[in-house]
Amino acid sequence: MNFSDDVMQDYATEASERLHCIRENLLLLENKNPELMNELMRSYHSIKGGAGFLSLDPIVLLCHHLEAIFDALRTDKITMSQGIVDAVLQGNNALEKMLDALCHAKRPDDCQESLLSMLNQLVATHNTAHTVKADMVDWSQFQYDDLIKDIQNKKNITKEKNNSKNKTQTLNKLFKKFPPLVSDLARKLGKEVNFIISGEKVAVDQSVIEVLFDPLVHLIRNALDHGIETPDLRKLARKPRVGCIQITAKKEAETLMLTISDDGEGVNAALVLKKAIALGLVTEAKAKTLQESEIFELILTPGFSTREEVNDLSGRGFGMDAVKNQMDALRGKLIITSTRKKGTQFELRIPLHPVMKSEGARK
Repeated sequence: MNFSDDVMQDYATEASERLHCIRENLLLLENKNPELMNELMRSYHSIKGGAGFLSLDPIVLLCHHLEAIFDALRTDKITMSQGIVDAVLQGNNALEKMLDALCHAKRPDDCQESLLSMLNQLVATHNTAHTVKADMVDWSQFQYDDLIKDIQNKKNITKEKNNSKNKTQTLNKLFKKFPPLVSDLARKLGKEVNFIISGEKVAVDQSVIEVLFDPLVHLIRNALDHGIETPDLRKLARKPRVGCIQITAKKEAETLMLTISDDGEGVNAALVLKKAIALGLVTEAKAKTLQESEIFELILTPGFSTREEVNDLSGRGFGMDAVKNQMDALRGKLIITSTRKKGTQFELRIPLHPVMKSEGARK
């Protein structure tokens, strides 16, 4: 499917900024810091999510492999080594070239098979003979000059962007990107969906629009992948063959209210609770005391997923965590309501002034 140049350009800009954040975090990863590991996972997952919507398969595949590296490190399946450091930096350089191609209105080339094979091999069978402890790995010794140069360039870019942020635009600029993305992903998943938008004429500061693309992508993907059933399953459930996803927006005083809802199968609270107990997030005794709303909030935990297998859409549990992380950065609130077999609703309440002031919203 073909997408407009402005959609591709916006994605490339956003993804490049996330790649910059990845490089900054790598400089800080002297020890196995859990939050930094989770942030790296979120960043790769977000870049991959946008690429998946835009059918940028080379970027999806590369990010999937890089994400797997940090997932394996995070879960102690492999140990940090200089070989892993080199491989990740090579992967980041390849990702940068792909994003640069998009910035020049070109489709990215496929990633070299040798790089993908190397990344995959590191996760599958890591050579422990060359392993060193995480606190012995100095990320800054690897391509340090390039990383510092990238950070300095980012300061210049930020300065330029700050000069253009005092603009008010309607949410239509953001919302118009989603219909072709929904259509393409629904086709890939074998599902049929009506995508309804309301509130696109709501006017907000440009800075608000810039920070909302990622969380909305994750929520729409979640609705398509986990919520809306296939036509056959909907027929068995006596539902219309075509599912419905709706995004609405309105302003109340100084708060932006965004709602993403679907008429899918809803959240299986019992399954969520069972998986949370298995992961050690809650004890069986504590589980018995949780309200349904508290159970729903467990899906926002880093690494939480009810999927048994990982694919290029979901399975590692960092999509919803990325949404929560974004809302926390914006000082916003995410409210989840769901009715089994009827659907799910995610409500985002975002105070407008903190959004405009938040420099760390994308990190």
